[in-house]
Amino acid sequence: MKNLIKNQRGTLLFEIILIVIILALAGFAYWQATQIRTVQENSAKEQKTEKKKESSISIKELGIKMTLPEGLDDLIYYTKADQQETDANGKAYTATYVYFSTKSLLKLDTGCAAAQGPIGAMTKFGSDPSVLSLPNSGAAKKVGSVHVEFSEPQAYCSDIAEAKGLADKQKKLLKQAFETAKPLQ
Repeated sequence: MKNLIKNQRGTLLFEIILIVIILALAGFAYWQATQIRTVQENSAKEQKTEKKKESSISIKELGIKMTLPEGLDDLIYYTKADQQETDANGKAYTATYVYFSTKSLLKLDTGCAAAQGPIGAMTKFGSDPSVLSLPNSGAAKKVGSVHVEFSEPQAYCSDIAEAKGLADKQKKLLKQAFETAKPLQ
């Protein structure tokens, strides 16, 4: 009988130690999961902070500054300044053309150079374009004292599907940037 009681005490002591070990392991696992979650939350907060940083571009040829949405950080442009043009009625006017691309699009296809305007173009008119007989080719607005028009490209710069997809995305982003245009100071 004494041996049975000793065995029961030994078993009970073993069970208590086993329960303590299991609780310690569960506590450690919970603590570790909490630490990982905290690190992930802090990382997510840092990423959100980084995304809030906006970049902008000043285009002196157009006399404007635009805020660039994420995805246009590598915007590049080509300018044809002070071009003498005539409208459909023969009226002379001066225009400055700025054609846009991105370095990321250019990496996909060298045919997507800024001079081709694969994601759009902007035109600055020397006078109010509403008095000219021009085809309505895009969104126009007055930015300070300057009249600027945004127009989308007529065709893709590439036959590569990935380049077409990126160009479509970046056209929309450039149009968003155009909406933020402010006079250059």
